[in-house]
Amino acid sequence: MPETIEMGTMIPQRRQLVTESWKSLAPNGALVGAIFYRRLFEIDPALRPMFSAVTLDEQIHKLVTMLDLVVHWLDVPDKVVPVLKKLGERHSTYGVQDDHYGKVGAALIGTLEEGLGDKFTPELRSAWTEAFMLISSLMRRGAAKISGAFPVAKPTDALSPVVPRKAAGFDAA
Repeated sequence: MPETIEMGTMIPQRRQLVTESWKSLAPNGALVGAIFYRRLFEIDPALRPMFSAVTLDEQIHKLVTMLDLVVHWLDVPDKVVPVLKKLGERHSTYGVQDDHYGKVGAALIGTLEEGLGDKFTPELRSAWTEAFMLISSLMRRGAAKISGAFPVAKPTDALSPVVPRKAAGFDAA
């Protein structure tokens, strides 16, 4: 996995799993985003003030739009790498710290698990974990340009304790 992250790419079979599962969730983007932020603030309520400059609906729209773009470009490193590095730069100016990435990863994986229910198989969890490792690694590199510190992505970033929830109740097929 580290070699593919360095190149900004994913293993093709896992990339396809991520893409197909996102296609099933994207039509319910507002709900997916609401679940994500609910989970993020359950994991760490202290993060809520970081989002006070925009409404939650605006933030949800930004999240879903960026996920759409990143998932669409997972097989186009020339596009996804600079976008994610620039996103990391921007996030560092908002006060995002290195330890926040693990919390975001846990919220994302928990959101996918909740949204997809039984369709969120161990194989799909592994694929999304790889995708998040790619995303967070590249964002951290961008943030390092601003901070001067070079953080190391930890394999546990997307595996932090997840707040369990039952399926969200929408058909993600």
